[in-house]
Amino acid sequence: MFSVIRTVLFHLALVLLHIGSADAGIDEWTSNGPYGGTITSLKIDPITPSILYASSHSGFIRSVDSGASWSAIHSGLLGGVGEAVLAIDPRTPSTLYARSGGDLVKSTDSGSSWNAVNNGLLVDAYVSSLAIDPLTPSTLYATFLFGATTGLFKSTDGAASWTAVNNGLTSRVTRVLVDPLRPGILYAAGYSLFESTDGGANWRVINGPPRDTSILSLAIDPITPGLLFARTVYGLFKSADNGASWSPISDGQAGSPNSLLAIDPVTPGNLYAASRYDVYKSTDGGASWNVLDGPGSPNVLAIDPVTPNTLYLGRGSLRGVYKSTDGGASWSATNNGVTGIGIRALAIDPVATSTLYAGISGIHEIFKSTDGGTTWSSLFKVGLTSVGALAIDPMMPSTLYAGTRSNGVFKSTDSGANWSATNTGLSNNDVNALAIDPITPSTVYAGVSRTPTGIRGGVFKSTDWGASWADSSNGLSIFTIRSLAVDPVTPSTLYAVSGSDVFKSTDGGGNWSASDNGLTNLGISVLAIDPKTPSTLYAGTRSNGVFRSTDSGANWNARNFGLADREVTAIVIDPITPSNIYAATNTNGVFRSTDSGGTWSVFSNGLDYRQVYALAIDPIRPTSLYAGTVGSVFQRTQGGQIPAAHFNWAPQAPNAGEEVQFNDASTGQPTSWQWDFGDGSSSTEREALHVFANSGDYEVSLTVANGPGSHSTTRTVTVGEASACASPAALCLNDSRFLVEVDWRDFQGATGSGQVVPFGSDGSGLFWFFDVDNWEMLVKIIDACSSPFNSFWVFAAATTNVEYTLRVTDTETGVVREYFNPLGNAAAALTDTDAFLTCDAGSESAVGAVSLSRVDLSWPTSSVWVEERDSFSHKNLKLGSCSPGPFNLCLVESRFRVEVEWRDFHDNSGSARVVPLGSNTSGLFWFFSSDNWEMLVKMVDACSSPFNRFWVFSAATTNVEYTLRVTDTETGVVKEYFNPLGNAAAAITDTDAFLTCPG
Repeated sequence: MFSVIRTVLFHLALVLLHIGSADAGIDEWTSNGPYGGTITSLKIDPITPSILYASSHSGFIRSVDSGASWSAIHSGLLGGVGEAVLAIDPRTPSTLYARSGGDLVKSTDSGSSWNAVNNGLLVDAYVSSLAIDPLTPSTLYATFLFGATTGLFKSTDGAASWTAVNNGLTSRVTRVLVDPLRPGILYAAGYSLFESTDGGANWRVINGPPRDTSILSLAIDPITPGLLFARTVYGLFKSADNGASWSPISDGQAGSPNSLLAIDPVTPGNLYAASRYDVYKSTDGGASWNVLDGPGSPNVLAIDPVTPNTLYLGRGSLRGVYKSTDGGASWSATNNGVTGIGIRALAIDPVATSTLYAGISGIHEIFKSTDGGTTWSSLFKVGLTSVGALAIDPMMPSTLYAGTRSNGVFKSTDSGANWSATNTGLSNNDVNALAIDPITPSTVYAGVSRTPTGIRGGVFKSTDWGASWADSSNGLSIFTIRSLAVDPVTPSTLYAVSGSDVFKSTDGGGNWSASDNGLTNLGISVLAIDPKTPSTLYAGTRSNGVFRSTDSGANWNARNFGLADREVTAIVIDPITPSNIYAATNTNGVFRSTDSGGTWSVFSNGLDYRQVYALAIDPIRPTSLYAGTVGSVFQRTQGGQIPAAHFNWAPQAPNAGEEVQFNDASTGQPTSWQWDFGDGSSSTEREALHVFANSGDYEVSLTVANGPGSHSTTRTVTVGEASACASPAALCLNDSRFLVEVDWRDFQGATGSGQVVPFGSDGSGLFWFFDVDNWEMLVKIIDACSSPFNSFWVFAAATTNVEYTLRVTDTETGVVREYFNPLGNAAAALTDTDAFLTCDAGSESAVGAVSLSRVDLSWPTSSVWVEERDSFSHKNLKLGSCSPGPFNLCLVESRFRVEVEWRDFHDNSGSARVVPLGSNTSGLFWFFSSDNWEMLVKMVDACSSPFNRFWVFSAATTNVEYTLRVTDTETGVVKEYFNPLGNAAAAITDTDAFLTCPG
C-alpha cells in the first residue's frame, strides 16, 4: 500500500528543500525579483531618450531600452539612497550627479561607477536638489536641507569643489532652478522665493505664491521667458513676470497635492501635476485639468524630450515604473529588473521545494514564487506594517505564519492564498520573530516587542496552531524579542534574543534564564543553532560581529577574523557541513566561513545590494543560497564544474505495480534533471516517483546539467512479479508481512471488494466500500511477539451494517484468518489476541500452507455497551465553525467538532489525539501511540428527504473506557456516546443523531 504518511516523513527526513531555478547564478548572486520599488527620481537621457535612470530607496537603476528592462548601477555607492536627487549633464549625458546617503556622488560612465565629490562640503551633506547650467554644464548648484552642510552651494568645475553662495538668502531653501533660456538667472525656493541674476552670487526675495507655506515644486516654461509655475500645499500658482506676481490656477485635483509638476518640453501648454493618488493633465497651460486613468501613488514624472507623448511615471508603495505612449491616456508597468523591494524575511516550503515566500517592508506584503525565485506574485497586503518574520508548519506546509510590525500574526492554511489575523492573547501586535516546534507543530512561539508607550512584549506561546497565545516570558528581564530558535532535537529547549541578552528555556518557554556569558551589552540581533550539534550556537550582533557557544549557550566567544562588517543581520548554517556558515551584514553583503566562524571571507560577488536582511539555504544542496536584500531576493549556486550524474532508488528490488522512489545523488550542483525509466516514461523532477507495470530488467538513465555542461549515467533496475500489495484492494501491514482484504455484500445484493484508503501507518490501515471520502473499516495488527503473548493480534472495527468478510493472511506462513459479519449487523469491535501464533514462521504452519480460521462477528449487542447522552449543552460552548486542533476533529465543512476521552485498566486517562490526515467526513483518533489507531469516526450528511438528519457512525478497536462527544457548533447540540471499561464496543450507527439540518 502506498503510504502518504511514510512518503511525507521520508521527504522530511531527507529535508528535500531543493529549489530549482535555471536562472540562479553559478558562483555569483543573481536576482529575478520580486520587481518593483518606490521610485523617488526619474530622468531621461536628453540625447538618447531610450536611456533612463531612476532611483528608489534601495539604489539607482538604469534602462537602455526605453524601460523594457532595468539593471542596478551601484558600484562605488556605500550609503543608502532614500529620497534621491539625480541630474544629467545635458551635453555629456554619460555624466550624472546624485546623492547617496550623506555624499554627493558623480558618475562619468552612465552610472556604472560612482565617486564622492564632496570637496568644500561638510560630512553628512543632505542634497535636496541639483541644477546644471545648460550652457556651461560644469557649473552646478546644489541645495542642502539639513545635516552639517546647509544652504546653497555652487561648483564651476564639474563638482570637483564647492563654495557656498548664500548671500541674501534669509531663510532655508530646498530647491534651486536655472532659467533654461537665461542661465544667469536662478530661482531658489523654500518657505520664501528668491531670485539671483548673477549666477547665485547675490539673492533677493521676490513675491512667492500667496500664503505662507513651503513651495513643493517649481517649473519654468522652456519656451516663454519669465513664465513660472509653483506647487504648494494650497495648490498650483502661475507667474508671467519672473515671479513678481502670482495667480492661482485650478489643477482640478481632489485630495492633497504632491510635488509632481512637469512641463512638456515641445508643447509647454501641456502640464502634468498630481495629488497623492492621481495624475492630472492640462492642455491649455493650466486653465483646465483632467484626471488621467492610470496607476495611483504617483511620485515623479519624466517626459521623453523627442517624443513627448511618451511618459514615464515613478510610483510610490513599491509599485515601480509605469509607461504611457499616448500622453497619459493609458499606462502599463515596465518593471522588469526594477529591484527596489526590501526583503525582510524568507521561508521555503519543505515539500513543494521550489516554493518560496518573501516578507516585504514598505508595501507590507507577502510575495510567493513557485519556480525557485524565477517569478513572483503578490499574495496578501497585511496592512500598514512590515512583514519581518515567516514560518512554515513542517508537517503541513500549506500552513504559514507571518509576523508583522504592528498588525500581529497572520496565518494561512492554503499555501498563502488567504490570510487571517490570529492575535488572541498577544500583549501587542509588534511581532519580530516566529518559531515552530518541529516535532509538535501545533506549538508556535512569537517574539514580541515592547512598545514605545511601555506595553510589554516578550515570548508568547500557542499550542493550538496560533488560535490563541499565552505569555511565556517568566524570567525574561527585557521584553523586546528580536529572534527565536528552537532546538531541532530537543524542542523543549529554545532560545530568545532580547536586546543585549540571550535567554534560554528548557521547559518549552515556561521559564527563562540568561545565557549570555561573554555577550554583555553587545546588541544581539539574531541566533542560529547547529542542526547536527544543537549545543553549538551562533549569535549575530549589531556592531560586534559573530559569537559562538559550544555549550548550549552557557559561554560565548567572538568569531570575527576577516569579518569586515560587524553589523550582522542574519546567519544560516550548512545542514550537511555545519562548519560552513554564512552571515549577512548591513553594508557589505554576505560573508562565508568554512571553519565554524574561525575565519571569514567576502561572499558577495554579483550582489547588487549589500544591505542584506535575510538568508535561506537549500538543505539538500547547501551550495544554493538565497539572500533577502534591500532591493530584492538574490540567488547563488556555488559550482562552476560539469556535474557528475548518479542516483539511487528504493526499494532496491521493487515488484511490478509498486511505487519506486528515485533519488538524485549527483555531484557538481546540477540545475536540471532528465529521467528515462526504460519503459517509455520520463520525468524532469529531481526526486522522481515511478511505477513499473511489468516485471523485467529496465535500463534507467539520468541526465543532469548546469551552466558548464551535462552528464548522464545508466543503471539496471530489476523489477519482480507484481505483489499482492500492488492491488488497490490489498492492505499490507507490519512491513508487508500481513495481507488484509475485505469483501462486502449490501442490501441490494451488490458485491465488491473494500478499497484501501491511500494512506496509513505500518500497523494500521483503512478501507472504503462505496465512497473514497466515506471510510468504513479500521484494521490494525499489533506485534505482541514478546513473552507472555508470543503472537500477532488482529483488531478491527467497522462503521457499516452490510455483510463483509475480513481476510488476514500471514504471507510468511500462509496462515489465513477470516472474520465474517452478517448483513444488517452492526458488528462489535474485533479484538483477536490469538489470531496468529506465528512469531516464529515455522511454529504454526509451514511456509505456503493455508490454515483457515473463520470467526462469526454476529455477536449479541447490549445497550450497556453504548449509552447516548442526548442534547447536552456545555456552559462555555462557543458557537461557530470548528477550529481543528490536536485533540478535536472537525467534520462536514468544519461544522461538527468531535472529541474523545479515555480511561484504561490502570486508571490512566486522557484525551484522544487526532491522526493528522482525514477527509471532510471521516477521521481517526489514537490513544497511546500515533502508529496505533484506535477509533474511526464519520459524519454523514443525510439532510435530504426522507431522513433530514446528520448521522454519526463510529467504530473503535479498543476495549478501554471512552466517551465520544460530537458537537454541532452551529446549534450547540451535543451527542455523547459511552463505552464501559473492558467492553469491545459495538459500532455506533446513530441515524437520528442531529435533527439540525439547514432550515
